[in-house]
Amino acid sequence: RSYDTAVNWNILTCICSLAVIVVISAVLIICMKETELKQAKKKAKKAAPKIVVGKARFLSVKNKASKKLVISMKVVARANGYCVQYSTNKKFKKAKTKLTKKRKLTIKKLKKKKTYYIRVRAYRLDEKGKKIFGPYSKTKKIKIKK
Repeated sequence: RSYDTAVNWNILTCICSLAVIVVISAVLIICMKETELKQAKKKAKKAAPKIVVGKARFLSVKNKASKKLVISMKVVARANGYCVQYSTNKKFKKAKTKLTKKRKLTIKKLKKKKTYYIRVRAYRLDEKGKKIFGPYSKTKKIKIKK
């Protein structure tokens, strides 16, 4: 009887150790697959084409009506719209921003006898709908006379 019990005990410990080995190897495989997925995601991010937006330029900036500015921009290839920023400060502190899909924009409610600084940049939308902005144009300076 003692021999049968010892054999059964040895068989039981072998089965348990095999089960532990199987569980450990399954955990290792899962961990390896997770690291492979992370590496594949990193490669996919690097391989994605970078969206480049051209530099926007002014066509004209005019003070045609009372307290209004009419700004028109040159066409930027594949741009979805334009971002116009204006301020009374040369360094654009407390600047206001207007987004437009057209190449012409009228800014209203400006102060008479003030000098405004204006700059523009184009933007494109990526696959997720996020705006990718290009560089700002040179700053234009205009005094509101009317």
